[in-house]
Order: sequence, then structure tokens, then C-alpha cells
Amino acid sequence: MLRTFLGAATVATVVAPETPGAVPGLELLEHAATTRAVDTTKPAARTIPRLRRWRSRQSTGGFEDRTRIDMARTISENRSYCNNPRVARGQPNVRGDGLGGRIQSITSSGGDPVSFYQEQLLPRFQDKVMARRATREVRARVCSGLRGAVVEIGFGTGLNARYYPPEVDLIHAVEPSRVCMRLAEPRIAESTAKVELAGLTGERLDLPSDAFDAVLSTWTLCTIPDMAAALGEIRRVLKPGGSFHFVEHGHAPDPGVARWQQRIEPLNKRLAGGCHLTRRIPDALGDAGFHVDQLDTYYISGEPKVFGHTFEGRATK
Repeated sequence: MLRTFLGAATVATVVAPETPGAVPGLELLEHAATTRAVDTTKPAARTIPRLRRWRSRQSTGGFEDRTRIDMARTISENRSYCNNPRVARGQPNVRGDGLGGRIQSITSSGGDPVSFYQEQLLPRFQDKVMARRATREVRARVCSGLRGAVVEIGFGTGLNARYYPPEVDLIHAVEPSRVCMRLAEPRIAESTAKVELAGLTGERLDLPSDAFDAVLSTWTLCTIPDMAAALGEIRRVLKPGGSFHFVEHGHAPDPGVARWQQRIEPLNKRLAGGCHLTRRIPDALGDAGFHVDQLDTYYISGEPKVFGHTFEGRATK
């Protein structure tokens, strides 16, 4: 199961107005990811007030260019806090026709081929891998019962969008990859629910406490560096009695499979965006204070067992 989830820079131009159908906030992520960082020592704490200030202005319909420029600069300054290799770290502007042009531009300008793989190739590969038939039925089950305002941790390329129930009003998408969000646009356009980009990392949600009806995570917790912090944030933003819908892969109960998971996990983390194979999801939910209402464990059909041991269920705050 391959699944990825998260410098002072001068911004010289004003961000263009949003185009119809675009995901709110996505142009800022795009702009920040193509801005070269020259100082990565800035504290991550500056992200929170700027995100909040931008969103409060957006909610009133009054866009101010200065505020939006500050937001773009904030994302650029704090790339390092996202703790996900898919977030751009000083990547130069990529030019050229098609994938070949991008590769040539990266290599000729002294860019990091590893970063290019993680930021450009891996999201596209995962978009195909995670759209397999075996995952579709699982997504439909996990998304059933969602309603109201929902936070989706690791929105990815929008593969869950077709399964949102009509009762869902708004999806607050948390996703660090601009490539994933661009790939998701056709799926978002076809969804019955409105989707808004709400943040870059599950470990630090710039969202109010006790405010959301549900949180959704599909094959995401495996890639978050600090899973305990992410679960704490998920619990914080849920309303009392709110539900956490999840499907994750992790530590297998069979000793032989578990030994192989431990052996190949270091390589898998390098190739699959930090994906861990040995996380014990039910234990982590209990440690975070959740009450697990439903839990099914199984090996997903057609998946090698080291990648395929699955935890599917729901937990409440």
C-alpha cells in the first residue's frame, strides 16, 4: 500500500484572482512551491495567525492582495515544518514541455532529483496505484455516514470525492502536494460537496476546536511523521461525539509478515513518501483518547501481505 501524506522569500507580484472552479487557497500553494527559499530557519509558529487571517478575510468575501501575498510568503518560509518530502524545499521554477522538459530543467539547473521524484512523479504514481478496484469498495464504506463539515486528512488526488454522501456540506482538505491538488480538480468538480484547501499537514491543523462533524483519513496516517500529534489534532477539531472515519494499513498479526514489514520499512519510507508499514493503528487511537466503535482488520485483496494488512473502522471523540 503506497500512500503519501507534510527561508524568507520575496514575493514580488500580486496573486491573480481565483479562476472559476479552482480550489480555494490552491493558487497560494502553487505560488509558494515555485518560490526559491533562501532561509529555512524561520519558526513555524508564524504560519498559524497568517492562515487564520487569510481565511477570515475569505469568509467575508473581502480579498486583500496584501494579506494573500503574506499567506504565500508564509507557506514559502515554513516549508520545513510540513515534515513531508512532497512539500517543495527550494525547488527552482520548472520549465519545459512535458515531463522530459521538467527533468532536463531540474538536472541542468542543479536541482535535487530526489525532490523531483517525490514532488512530481510520486503523486502521479500514487494516483494510479490508489485508484485500483480493490480500494474503491473500501473508500465507499469508509465515506458512508459522513455529514456536515468534514476534515479530510491527506486529501491526495481526490479519490474519495465520488463517495462523499449528499449530506456532506463542505470538505476541508489537508494536503501538502500542489500536484495532487491539481490532479484532483476534475474529481472535485464532479463532487456534490464543496472542497476547500484548509492546510498542509495533519500534525498542526489551523482549524477551530470542537467544530467539525467528522474527520476522514484513507491510507494517510502511515506517512505522517508524528502520528500521535496528528491524532491529537484530529480529536481536538472534532465536535463532542464527532466521528473519525479511517482506513489505514499497518502492523500485521502474523509474525512472519511482521518481520518482513520491519525489514523493508526503511526502504519503503524512502520510496513511498515516508510510508511506515509497522504502525499499530488501534493502539494509537486508544492512546489519543478515541473510543473505537467499529474495527475490521483484514488483508486487502490482491495486495502483498506486507503492504496489505488493513485497519478499517470508526472512532468517536
